[in-house]
Amino acid sequence: MDISIVIPTFNGEKRLPHLLDSLIKQKISETIKWEVLVVDNNSRDHTRGVVSTYQKRGDFPCELRYAMESRQGLAYARQRGVEEAAGKCVGFLDDDCVLIDDWVSAAYRFGESHPDAGLWGSRIFPEYEITPPDGFDKIKHFFGNVDRGEKPFVYTKKMGVTPAGLGLVVRKKAWIGSVNKKLFTATRRGQDVEAALNIQKSIWEVWHNPDMKLTHFMNKERFNVGYIKRICFEAGKSRIFYRFTRNNKWKWPFIVVLGVFIDGARYLSYLIKNGKKIASGSVAEIGKAEFLRGTFLALFVS
Repeated sequence: MDISIVIPTFNGEKRLPHLLDSLIKQKISETIKWEVLVVDNNSRDHTRGVVSTYQKRGDFPCELRYAMESRQGLAYARQRGVEEAAGKCVGFLDDDCVLIDDWVSAAYRFGESHPDAGLWGSRIFPEYEITPPDGFDKIKHFFGNVDRGEKPFVYTKKMGVTPAGLGLVVRKKAWIGSVNKKLFTATRRGQDVEAALNIQKSIWEVWHNPDMKLTHFMNKERFNVGYIKRICFEAGKSRIFYRFTRNNKWKWPFIVVLGVFIDGARYLSYLIKNGKKIASGSVAEIGKAEFLRGTFLALFVS
């Protein structure tokens, strides 16, 4: 098997059909052997029924499989997907994405032409149900909406960023050999970043593949201030674990001590400079403030 497409989902009954339809429409060579695996992470709706319906229709272009992962959390669902996948490469897709018509082919071709790549990411284009609030563009990356351009490149450690989790492709042996089965962020946001950092620290390279393009649908509920605050706060909390992942264990106490002072000072400074904008309901400033608050408080509550 050349490539397995893994779709972790939780209550994806309404979202899954759009993604599965885009997989049906993929323009892909008959020489490429591929499969799709939906990993149900304890859904309480009719997710399993949706998959069963597509399995029975007879027009799916490859084998469509279903697996249940009872441990709650995206990291567990992805790990289950890797273990179940038959492909040499594994593509991770969120259930609220829609693919351009050659995403699978582009993912496969990149792996074949870049044998040292252990992980490569997509270009992501958001599609909004309603017009986002002013300033949302400044924090959209916290929601996985990242487009890093039309040219391929290697992510280096100095860049301080990794591919977004939407549309990641990983070489299975790179994942098995590099990614810890028990991630720091297993029950938090940021599993994709931690996994990418694990691979980046190994013999494998992490790449941006501009030929893999997908649309990320965001419904209106995602623009509620409460939701934005929670997502940005959780993104901030995850940063301490990224620092641990990047550094040897003997450095961890120093990371914590420095973090108390540096992250605390950054958070306080931001509140002083942007307090009026935060009070006025500026989405961008609220999101950034929650991110910095999460970064600081992670040292005490994680």
